[in-house]
Amino acid sequence: MSTQSPTQPQTAPAATTAPNATQAQPARLPLKWSYPFAPNNDKATGSPQPYLDALGKAEDGFYPLGANGIWHGGIHFDEKTAGMLRQDAGVSVIADGEIVAYRLDSKYPELDYPDGHKALYSTSFVLVRHKLVMPAAPKPAASSPAPSGAQGASGASSTGAHSPASSSSPSATPASSASSTSTAASNAPPPADEVLEFYSLYMHLLDWAHYDSAEKDAAAHKGTPTVQRMPYWKGDQKFTVGSKARDKQTEPAGQPVAGDDPIGDLIRNNYRAPTAVPVITGLHIRELPDSRCKILGLLPQGSEITVAGTAGQGWARISKVLKGTPVGKVAGEDAPAAAATGWVFLGELDPETIPNPLDTVVVLDPPVSVKAGDKVGYPGHYLRYRDTSELPPQASRPLLHLEVFAGDKLKAFIEKSAARAKNAPDSAKTMLVVSPGAKLVTLPRPGQVVGQGLKLLPVAGASTSGRWAKVQPTRMPAPAAHGHGHASSHQVQGTPEGQPVWVERNLSGQVVPAGGITGWADFPLKIANAQGPATTFQDVFTPGELQQLHSTEDDQKHKWWEITVGTGKGESTTGWVCGKDHPNVAWQSPWQWPGFEIVDNSSVSIVDAFKRSLYVKRELFDSEEQEFKPTALDVSGSPLITKLEKAIDHDGNGTITAVELAQAQGTPWLSEALSHLIVRYESEWGGSMGKWDELSSLMKEHKDIWQSELERITKLQWWDKVSTVKGFPASPVVYHLHPIGLIGNFLQSTCSCNKDITEEELDLLLPADVKSKGLFHAAHDTSVRGFDKGKFLGLLNKYMRENDMMTCVRKVHFLSQMSHECDELRTNEEYRNRDGSIPSGWNNYHGGSNFHGRGLIQLTHDANYIAYGKFVADPAIGTSPDKVSCSVEHTTHSACWYWRQGSHWGDINPKADMNDFYAITVAVNGGFNHVDDRFVALNKLAKLLGAQKCTTNPGLVFDDYQIEKSTLYGTKFYKGHSEGIRKAVEAVNEKKSKI
Repeated sequence: MSTQSPTQPQTAPAATTAPNATQAQPARLPLKWSYPFAPNNDKATGSPQPYLDALGKAEDGFYPLGANGIWHGGIHFDEKTAGMLRQDAGVSVIADGEIVAYRLDSKYPELDYPDGHKALYSTSFVLVRHKLVMPAAPKPAASSPAPSGAQGASGASSTGAHSPASSSSPSATPASSASSTSTAASNAPPPADEVLEFYSLYMHLLDWAHYDSAEKDAAAHKGTPTVQRMPYWKGDQKFTVGSKARDKQTEPAGQPVAGDDPIGDLIRNNYRAPTAVPVITGLHIRELPDSRCKILGLLPQGSEITVAGTAGQGWARISKVLKGTPVGKVAGEDAPAAAATGWVFLGELDPETIPNPLDTVVVLDPPVSVKAGDKVGYPGHYLRYRDTSELPPQASRPLLHLEVFAGDKLKAFIEKSAARAKNAPDSAKTMLVVSPGAKLVTLPRPGQVVGQGLKLLPVAGASTSGRWAKVQPTRMPAPAAHGHGHASSHQVQGTPEGQPVWVERNLSGQVVPAGGITGWADFPLKIANAQGPATTFQDVFTPGELQQLHSTEDDQKHKWWEITVGTGKGESTTGWVCGKDHPNVAWQSPWQWPGFEIVDNSSVSIVDAFKRSLYVKRELFDSEEQEFKPTALDVSGSPLITKLEKAIDHDGNGTITAVELAQAQGTPWLSEALSHLIVRYESEWGGSMGKWDELSSLMKEHKDIWQSELERITKLQWWDKVSTVKGFPASPVVYHLHPIGLIGNFLQSTCSCNKDITEEELDLLLPADVKSKGLFHAAHDTSVRGFDKGKFLGLLNKYMRENDMMTCVRKVHFLSQMSHECDELRTNEEYRNRDGSIPSGWNNYHGGSNFHGRGLIQLTHDANYIAYGKFVADPAIGTSPDKVSCSVEHTTHSACWYWRQGSHWGDINPKADMNDFYAITVAVNGGFNHVDDRFVALNKLAKLLGAQKCTTNPGLVFDDYQIEKSTLYGTKFYKGHSEGIRKAVEAVNEKKSKI
């Protein structure tokens, strides 16, 4: 709640250098995640089910078993899935990581079949390494410091005043303070067994010929290419002199010339006709890499060059002029020969990479960092034999094979992670796990009758959300007549009839119609009424999935959800489950890997798996059945096939068909079973080709076609070619994970809803001096300087939770305003003058200078201190406001109280829900002081906490606020402060390009 500038001269606080954006991040920061494609419906739910539904429509490529009975380590996105996903927009990397290798086809290879058919297919791929770091072991719970009642140093002076319901932030320089011991958390790397390296593979990507063709087509039509070049490609770079280059040649002395403005040219030339020499626009070429050095000439717009040497601050020497010709510094003059190898500023050129090499695996050293959601390519094309003909082959079958795998550390990592997460705080357990044996609650028939004419008044303190409401049937008196036609000024009281009753929420507040209604004497759902059938599959509900379900609250404020679970053989049951004390139902952390099962299938060979497939499909001669039977039975008894048959073999015939695999994707409890299987097997992209050759004897009349397919498989191999990547598994026998199952488990990490702020996240917010000197190191009260970060976070998270400030949008708005108000946690009280005296503006606070700003959101004016003291049952705060600044508990609690109850503008949560930045700033500050700094802080926090990808409020945008869309627009405040609002909007707009 910072206020106007002080009335007497003061020195501003010294600027603090922000941490380098490129420095190493704290090791325990959560990995950010993204699905490979956005949904067509534009609704980011955070739930994996829409993607599993899409996979159910794919033609083939199911996980973990292909329709041919052979193990398949990834998933396919094709033409059929494109109806539900935006696949043309490009493939997004699924998590933060680094690209370690890629291959880019110059054009799709062609596969020749013996019968003259030809197939195009892509061997292009991108391989990304990720590092998943388990959370640190939970710390022993620290007791919160008791609110201090000690009186701090007496306050005086001010920085200005606004409405009594507002308060102020520090605006004067703090007096020098003793240094504090740093409490910053160590950024030391975690132990090796707490880091899991895993890889995501994006196979069958677009070839270079299609990129090149798209660019040429766009240039011909002066449009934008439908596909964009990838920044990780190696190769030669060329630079184009585009619209960013606005340097101009100098006009010849005394000569009238023609420029871009005919009328202006005429005036400048004293109305003399210009010569035929135009002034050319482009980029200056200099003798040395410095803008103050001699200009040798100019590259006209449209020129293209390559560069050789580079210098600091973005300068480079021209290597070759590919297109265009340098011109002289002065219009009409030629450029000297030295201009062809002069220096240019790269920041004013448009770069473009010409990929090289092509058609080979490129190992990137060093790797190229990518963030979750970054584009790594576009789906390429992959034709099977049945897609071909004797006509010239066409790129007609788009396909992406997405795969995730990890080395031998995975099993131990999961075991340690799960064991540690069992002891995590309840706030970290965000996934509702319904285990086999759980029974759901069904809704009983209502039996409580409520007669007509009674009004159903909501019961105070009862649940305010969900399907049912607790109401008191009340007989309301007939309206009283008044002689002057005015309604009575006192509230009309009714007479309760009978006990409270639970009814459908839409009836709350209504008058019972003729015929009466029925309800329930008690909350209709009771765990004791849970009845069969019991669930047979474990089902895990993520926060995003829970949000989409019908939910309600009982009279104990316990949450219930209506769910559907599997009961075996493809059958299901629907009912209600409670989030507390429901048998076989528990909350778990994603780090417990709920529902995941590891299966080692490495002992089953490809040829044996194929033999089993032929046997169960009855595709053998009678003489072969007895030969294949032992192998088929052995494979059918393997752990993987056993689990798959239990999950998806609906008809129990021992044959898992492609249809059953597809159906399983769209059935939540079946897709859950499939997407949580982790299977150890030899990758199809590595190992000996002998495993594929063994199939030749089984191909019978298709043997010639199979020989061609072996040629294709050979060209697709890449495992041995990336062996130089540090840490890459030497053996292709690895653990494969379902990409969507993995993303769905951890995607919540991109969103901060209902999660406490961590020390690692706090460290990213703190300026360097606060990290080194400690929290509140510039506070006037020495007792709070260097306050323990862990205890502070405990208090902050506690009061934010108690005040329902835990969605992304509420958190980022509160924390950004708080950060500005308390000078990025340097202080918890308004600064005094450098000499220790009080600023004169403090005298403007209602109640006197002692009611200046204190707390994380600076509380000011006696009315606010009195109200807060009453709220915490400590009325002494109304006369001793220093109790807020000498107690970090009050420092923290008062800010959350103000946010919900103290502002003159009312509860700020609804304004945050509307993402109404301007209204929030006024509600906190009383005006728009430093509104641009608050805007920058908001965007920094939104990126850090992943609020742009919030699952509770999808589609949040924090960098483009328009005053016309604010609830302030058109109000009395707006009309009375039009000039201040105009300046505020201009200040914010100026910062938009800098965030």
